[in-house]
Amino acid sequence: MLLLYGLYGDEQTVAKGLELCAVMVKHGVRAVPADIRTTVYALTAYAGGAPELEFLQRLYREAATQEEQHRLIRGMAMVQTPK
Repeated sequence: MLLLYGLYGDEQTVAKGLELCAVMVKHGVRAVPADIRTTVYALTAYAGGAPELEFLQRLYREAATQEEQHRLIRGMAMVQTPK
């Protein structure tokens, strides 16, 4: 549900997703609960820029489990093409 709010333009939801991504950058992936990571990854890919996408790609390469890789792939699928 939160992902849909963000994809439909709710600025607070997008901002919270990017904020949680920043928490992961600073404190590691485990700083964000696993059950909302896909949403955070998706909102980051959707609203972020090249640095955020590079961060998600690095997380994918370094993921310890296939489950985390799947979360990342589902999130990165939300990347927007430049206009």
